[in-house]
Amino acid sequence: FVRYVEAADPARMDPHWRPQHLYLRGIEYTHLFRFDDLNAVVDALEGWTGRDLPRQAVNTTGSGAGGGAQIPRAHELEPPVLDQLPRIAKSCFLDDEMRARIEAVYARDVKLMETIGSKT
Repeated sequence: FVRYVEAADPARMDPHWRPQHLYLRGIEYTHLFRFDDLNAVVDALEGWTGRDLPRQAVNTTGSGAGGGAQIPRAHELEPPVLDQLPRIAKSCFLDDEMRARIEAVYARDVKLMETIGSKT
C-alpha cells in the first residue's frame, strides 16, 4: 500500500487515500477538525446552531479501538498468517521507516493537521 501511494497520481487515487489538501484547494475555511475528534465538530455545530445534536461512536465496528496483541513487524506478515493470529495492535503495522514514507507522501496534509489546533 505504501509503495502504491508513493507512486500514484494523487488526482486519480481512491478518495479514501487521496491527500486531503486536494479537497481544500481554492476554499478558505474558518475551521478545520480532526476526524478522530468528531465531538469537537458536534460541539461547534451545537454552538453555532443552538441545537442539541446526536452523538455517535466514530467507529462502531471497534476496529480502531486500542489494544491488541503486540506482534513486532506484523506489517511483514502475509494475509493468511495474519488471519490465524489474534487481533493485533495497530502500532505493529507501522515502523519508523514506513511512517516517514507515509508522512512524505502526505506532507501537506501533515502540515494542515499541525495547524488545526489554531483554527478550531
